[in-house]
Amino acid sequence: MKNIIGVDVNGYLTKLEEQYQLVSKKQPIFDKPTGKNCHYQIDDCFFRFWFRFVFKYRGYIELERYEQLREIALRDFDVFSGYALERYFHWKFTETTSYAKMGAWWDRKGSEEIDLVCEDELGGEIAFFEVKTNPGRYSDARLQAKIEKFFEKNPEKRNLRQKSGLLSIADM
Repeated sequence: MKNIIGVDVNGYLTKLEEQYQLVSKKQPIFDKPTGKNCHYQIDDCFFRFWFRFVFKYRGYIELERYEQLREIALRDFDVFSGYALERYFHWKFTETTSYAKMGAWWDRKGSEEIDLVCEDELGGEIAFFEVKTNPGRYSDARLQAKIEKFFEKNPEKRNLRQKSGLLSIADM
C-alpha cells in the first residue's frame, strides 16, 4: 500500500497495528477480508485527540491563538466525541447482547455509512443503529435509506428479522 506521496507504508502500519496497537484496519461489516474497501484509524483516544486538535492546529498554539483554537475545538468536538460514543456502544453490545458480529458499514464511495450493524446469527436478527451525540440530528428516514443500500450490497441478510434506531448519550 502506498500513500499519496508514493511511499510504501505497509511496514509502518503493521508495526503500529500489531506491535503498538495504536491503529487498526477497518472494513465494512460482511465485506470480504480481501476487499480493498478499508481504511486505517487511530484507536487510542489520546492520540486521536492529539492529532485532531493539537498537531493539526499547532500553528495556533505556536502563535498563542488559544481563543481561535477553543472555537475550533468546540465546533469539531461533536464529530470527535461521536467516534468515542460509537466505540462505547460497540463495547457495551459485546458484553451485554447476543450479537456475535458487529461493526460499521459503508459503501465503496464512502457516501453511505451506518455507524453500527449487529447480527445475531442464531437468533436470526440484524440491527442497524445510528450513533449521535445530538439526537436532534437523527433521521429515521435517512437510516432506512442507508439500510436499503446495505441490503443491495448484502441481499443474503434481507431475510433476517430487522431492528433499527438511534443510540445516544441517553442510552448509556
